[in-house]
Amino acid sequence: MKSNLISIPLMLILSVLQTAVISRINLVNGSADLILIAIAIWGVLQTGSNVWIWAIIGGLFVTITSAMPPFYPIVAYVLVGLLARGLYSRVWQAPFLAAILMVLIGTIIQHLFGILVLQFTGIDINFLDGMRFVTIPSLFLNFLFTLPMYMLITDISKWIKPQVEYE
Repeated sequence: MKSNLISIPLMLILSVLQTAVISRINLVNGSADLILIAIAIWGVLQTGSNVWIWAIIGGLFVTITSAMPPFYPIVAYVLVGLLARGLYSRVWQAPFLAAILMVLIGTIIQHLFGILVLQFTGIDINFLDGMRFVTIPSLFLNFLFTLPMYMLITDISKWIKPQVEYE
């Protein structure tokens, strides 16, 4: 319950940071997505099933600031969150490596889904150019932001659910 309550201000802060600061750090046409990184890391770290709540809240904040169709960010983030939960059950002993892998996979999924949504709505986007000029630079930027976000989300995770130490 505490993690659901903390997700609202955290996602709000991350969406404001992403809109005001991080979106100005471009590599070709790609930019980092702090909310995607946070959802992927939260899904890998937490044993509960509330990652989809984080994804919906983050998707709603991105929907407000994005020109994409309203359902796109929510569906993309929920997919990333569910994949992160599935990855957690398989790679639970190396959470940082799982977080890096999930951020990279999540970025590719989000961008593929975005290109398909834009093509479906009638906007002509060359698939290879979208992958080359947006997805690959975004992968690199998301990779760079994974370590600081991992440290932040790990601290929040320990604050929400302190681990019991046995003697």
